[in-house]
Amino acid sequence: MTTHGARWIRAALQVNPYGYEGRNAPKKNFSSEEAYNSALLDECETQGISLIAVTDHWCVDSSRSLIDAATGRGIVALPGFEANSSEGIHILVIFEAGTGLDPVCWTR
Repeated sequence: MTTHGARWIRAALQVNPYGYEGRNAPKKNFSSEEAYNSALLDECETQGISLIAVTDHWCVDSSRSLIDAATGRGIVALPGFEANSSEGIHILVIFEAGTGLDPVCWTR
């Protein structure tokens, strides 16, 4: 039987990489980036999440390791970043899977 139309998936569109430095920084609870990535992706699999967007604040470079680990497990990983305005508005900027990080890194 052929299916047509949309397919429902579970997604997490604001996942922080290990390098995130905010209030809930992963470095406070995990001894290494590998341990954090593994625990996060284990939980994604447990929850049936098949797509994540890795969105650190104003930074895409910190997401490379998590994107690679997710892709290796069959989880679609979208690169991106979280931007905010002086008015306090937060925006998730998300790129398609496979987008290289160098072209979207605004610091270069």
